[in-house]
Amino acid sequence: MTLQQIKKAIGKGNFPKSNTKLTFPDFALSPKNCITGRKLSKLPLSTCSICYGKKGNYTFPNVEKSCQKRKNLIDKELFNLETWLIFLLKTYHVEYFRFFANGDLQSFENLVSFAKVAYSCEKVNFWLSTKEVKFINKYLETFGTFPENLNIRLSNYFINSIKFNNSVFLKDKVTFSSVNLDKEKQGKKGFITCPAYRKSRRTSDFGTCGSCKACFSKKVLNINYIKH
Repeated sequence: MTLQQIKKAIGKGNFPKSNTKLTFPDFALSPKNCITGRKLSKLPLSTCSICYGKKGNYTFPNVEKSCQKRKNLIDKELFNLETWLIFLLKTYHVEYFRFFANGDLQSFENLVSFAKVAYSCEKVNFWLSTKEVKFINKYLETFGTFPENLNIRLSNYFINSIKFNNSVFLKDKVTFSSVNLDKEKQGKKGFITCPAYRKSRRTSDFGTCGSCKACFSKKVLNINYIKH
């Protein structure tokens, strides 16, 4: 397949460009395909009840169509998706890449495949955000650790919650994220608040990552996102 055919196959015709917030390319699915998130979205105080992936550009038909293409590849052509991602990342000399800017892991095999992408692209820094704890646990039980260049950031289920951060099993294996923590919890060591929405709304970079790459860092234990 040609470069353009690969980009079209994974619904990334503009690769390596990303959305308006991120300054690096990403991989996304529709929140309709979330396993845990779909259940959480029905609970008023869950982070999924205020999911940004259900509004804005994510609701455009062309975006939903591209997300469905990637969902189909995970379900039916996971090896091809893995191979094509490696090819694109190396071809464009990508330095930072996010798995699941929207949506989430679909299976244990999906996680294993994306970890293989990270192993094959040692020069790329990866960030994978997820709520699928069972897949993370199974991976660690099977392989012991994740690639050094892949930061798994486990998303807490509820607003103002840091439940997973206290897990002994996950300690030093993954990092975490939260939403709208109160000031007392934000003050913990290794915790930072995402600067994207702390900027003035009058600035051109409001709501964007800019030069910040904290989400990729395993040294940042927890990132607190402001509700938006």
